[in-house]
Parts: sequence; structure tokens; C-alpha cells
Amino acid sequence: MAARLAFRRALVETVPLASTGEPVFVLRTDAATAARCHCAQCAAGARASALCRSAKAAVAGNKGAKLSPFLRGDGHEGGGALATMGGAFSNFLFATAAAGHLLGRQTVGLVRGDELAGKVRNPVLAGCEAFGMRLVFVPRHEFRQLRADWPALQRRAAAAVSARHDTVTVIPEGGGGRSIGGVEDAFMGPWIREALRSLDVDTVICPVGSGFTAAGLASGLQRGGMQHVRAVGVAAVAAPPAALRQHPRVEIVSEFAEGGFGRSSPR
Repeated sequence: MAARLAFRRALVETVPLASTGEPVFVLRTDAATAARCHCAQCAAGARASALCRSAKAAVAGNKGAKLSPFLRGDGHEGGGALATMGGAFSNFLFATAAAGHLLGRQTVGLVRGDELAGKVRNPVLAGCEAFGMRLVFVPRHEFRQLRADWPALQRRAAAAVSARHDTVTVIPEGGGGRSIGGVEDAFMGPWIREALRSLDVDTVICPVGSGFTAAGLASGLQRGGMQHVRAVGVAAVAAPPAALRQHPRVEIVSEFAEGGFGRSSPR
């Protein structure tokens, strides 16, 4: 049970905005620090390493919330493997690898672009491997097919998992539709709604990649009777994600997208 706290709860705090002194409602990055790690080192009674602390931080925010529906009831050491897919700069891949490290479970990441297999790992992929994730680099055309073919994704993921695992939990890119409920539960609980009201918040802003976090926030605001609060998403890619097509309440700001996820320009 203790190991699952990181995936069921997020801590928040208010900090003053430097320019005006107005309070800003933010998620803390250390919400998972109280969760027990199930890696071999911690199980042996050693002090948590920097890697373990990094893993806890990785699942303390929205990525941990998106993972929570796939981990409920499975917070024991020795559970089945976890597998997901994403691009080379996917924070969701990183968080899935971190979750596997904390729970002592094998993880597999299907990465877009087989041309990356022989190249130096970027910080995101290097972190995934440090947490023990096996990276499988998939040709871009096949990756697009797997996005649209759930049975094919399940077969591809199962084939990449070690034979010693009887079960594998396959998680869609970015968490998929099930992750929306995880965001609702984690960030739109009664106490957070009360905090939003007490601070007289009129706008909630979040970055948008897959769109599932923004969709969860919008659904949570609706469910919590806070329809007056605007939900604004700042897009990391130019095209609006499919997850937001059913959530017109999310206002998308796309002027800062630079042509691809993780890309930037001098401006």
C-alpha cells in the first residue's frame, strides 16, 4: 500500500509570483518522497539512492496521476511487467520507467524511430535505462500503426517483455483515455477544489503533449462544479491532440509550438 501512495496523491502549495506577489497554485515535485521503494537496494535496507529519489520525484506530478489507473491493486513487488510507447523526449516513458523502478517491476518502452538505436541517448532515454527500462526502437511507420492498432500494440509489447513475466500491463502512449480519470482523482479531489475556491482561481494552465492531463483537468473542473474556471493548454506540438477533441472546454494556445515535441528555437 505504501508504495502506491506516490501514484494516488499529489501535494500542492502556493508560492508568490515574483512580479506581482500574487499567489500561484503549483504542484510540488517531492510528493512521492514518503513512498517506499521496492528496488533491490532499498529492499536490502540500504539508504535510498539518488536514483530512487529521482524516481519518486518523476511520479509525483501529472505523470504519476496518469499512471495510477494502471497500477491500482498492483503495488506489490514482483508484479507483472509494464510496457508503453512514446517519442525520444517522452516524459511519460520516463515516469513509467520510474514507476517500475519503485515497484520492482520490469518495464519496456517502445520508442519512435529505429534510427535512434545506435545513437547516444538523450537525457530522457538515458534516465529510462538508468531506471531499468528496456528500450525497443520501432520504425516510425510501424509506430504510427501501433498507435491506431491496440491488439498489435499488445502483441508487440508482450514480445519485448522477458519470458519470466506471466503478465504485462500495456499502457497507451501518454496514458490513453483511462489516464484522464487518474488526473481527475489526483488533482480535483475535494481539498484541491476548496483550495482553488479559497484562492479565487479563475484560470488553470498546463502544458499539452498527448492532451490527457488537460482533458483530466477540464473533466475535474466540470465534475467539481467549477465550470467558471478556464482550462488553458499550451501545446508542445502544432496539431491539437486527439484527446482534446472531446473536451472543447480546454482552450489551446499553439503559438509556442516549434514544429515537434521537444523542439525549440532561439525565440
